[in-house]
Amino acid sequence: STLFPYTTLFRSQQYMTPDLVYESVGFGTWKTPMGWAQGEEHKYGMTFPETVFTQMLFFGDQRVATTTTYGRAFWKGNFLGVLSPQQWVNLRITDFYSMREEPPGRARISYNFMMIDWVDALRQVGRRMLPPAPLQEGLVLPPAANDGVPAPLSVLVQAEARNALQARAVAEAALQRDWAGSGNVAAGWYSNLTFYGPGGIGVARSLESYQKHVLRPFRASLINRTAMVELSTCEGNYCGLFGRFSGHGVSNWLGLPTTGRSVSFRFAMHYRVVAGKAQEGWAIFDFPGLFTEVGLDFWAVAASGGRQ
Repeated sequence: STLFPYTTLFRSQQYMTPDLVYESVGFGTWKTPMGWAQGEEHKYGMTFPETVFTQMLFFGDQRVATTTTYGRAFWKGNFLGVLSPQQWVNLRITDFYSMREEPPGRARISYNFMMIDWVDALRQVGRRMLPPAPLQEGLVLPPAANDGVPAPLSVLVQAEARNALQARAVAEAALQRDWAGSGNVAAGWYSNLTFYGPGGIGVARSLESYQKHVLRPFRASLINRTAMVELSTCEGNYCGLFGRFSGHGVSNWLGLPTTGRSVSFRFAMHYRVVAGKAQEGWAIFDFPGLFTEVGLDFWAVAASGGRQ
């Protein structure tokens, strides 16, 4: 029989609605708190029985919340055909939560999207899914500000609704300008920015690096690009945007056969905004989903050793 922690299920029912939909990259989609406990929660525990999580960002409002985290995890179990490497890895993780308000003044999670940076995790165990990035891969850090860990410290920013509105305007404009448009990136970012890109892209530490190594290849490879936001939330000077990039390939991007294909894949972006511009960004992309879009089975490729 399938075993799962009943104490975890009991606790989850306190903060999840009975009709919960839990969607994840890699662990599948599950419904109801029991489905989640028997599904994603159990599968994750069998694959990574030991994890120490560091939440870097955790914020939200009454309807949507988000977190971006890294976990130091021991990869012990086989997963979707990938044999256990029996080693410690860093997992970059993001969650977006949609909450339903229930009287009196109580809200529970009705939808949860969770995504791990699988390209980065597999790179660490010798299964490279994308070509080596020109930027440093595998590094992600909390904000370079005394805003608490996880940031922001809500008690300090909850009275600053105006800051959240300003941050939203900056973040949404940066997302559309950078990834859907072709406008001047400098309008939305400081020159000494830090952008923690996903595996296959890496960390940009300047506006020049961000333009050259992150955006330019993406813009050159895909035309008719759109960035559709499905969930978003801002608190203080932090914003999180979750949605889907779409475009038509005119050349290959990150070594993937995107040429001649219309593709769509999910993104999770987080921004720290300071005085009208973005200072830091964190991004995770659904590369397993993009593999499917270009006719490749991400997990079969990973199980066979990657795309070295």
